[in-house]
Amino acid sequence: MTDEIRMQELRKQRDTLLRETDYMALSDVTMTDAWKNYRQELRDITKTFQSMEDKDFKFPTKPS
Repeated sequence: MTDEIRMQELRKQRDTLLRETDYMALSDVTMTDAWKNYRQELRDITKTFQSMEDKDFKFPTKPS
């Protein structure tokens, strides 16, 4: 698997996790700081990792 494909897979999974929480960003929902941080960490994950196979890789924990 090439580096480009690994990054595409990471982005694909990250985008899925973001879509699952898009409802939190609606104007009639008050998003907590925990949810804001979680969504920001998801968006920033590609600044730190190039692949889900990278050492110490893990997605942030979804708030409860």
